[in-house]
Amino acid sequence: MNSFSIWHWMVVLGIVVLPISAMIWGHCNNRRNYSGQLKGFGGWLIIIAVGVWLAPLRNLGEIGQLLAASDKMPVAHLLDVSFILSAILVIMQIVQIVMMTKRSWRFPSMFVFSSFFAVAIVPLSGLWMVGYLYTLYNVPVDVSANIFAREVIAEWIGGTIPLMIWMLYIVRSRRVKNTFCLGSL
Repeated sequence: MNSFSIWHWMVVLGIVVLPISAMIWGHCNNRRNYSGQLKGFGGWLIIIAVGVWLAPLRNLGEIGQLLAASDKMPVAHLLDVSFILSAILVIMQIVQIVMMTKRSWRFPSMFVFSSFFAVAIVPLSGLWMVGYLYTLYNVPVDVSANIFAREVIAEWIGGTIPLMIWMLYIVRSRRVKNTFCLGSL
């Protein structure tokens, strides 16, 4: 307990270095295009850029928690689907970072797609676990439905609402269109 693990250092790197470098990068690239409209990583878009950079680190931490929990569970293969879905999400988020740094016109649609995927992970994993417990072990659905505890549902809703707001911003923002869509044509 006296030393930091690699995960602790990754969190420190993610919390301190990435947001500061993203803000400096956004400030240096905050220019106006020829039509006088804002372009670049400034305004609200810088918050999304920092979130895009930190999301894979958070999800890697969740994968680490899933791996640690699977050692303690008698039916460890229940978490396989959650692990696979989380790994797919991390890969999608890394692709999203590459698209964002290259200012690809595909970034807004990738952001929306990966956001929908991130929102769908919790219900898909829970439904798979309930179905798996029912079909293989004859655990009644009302007993295994405790997977959807109030805390899990409240946390899921608390994460879904802000994500939907940011998806709406990505779809409707002029700055996003000027930075990604119009800049790469």
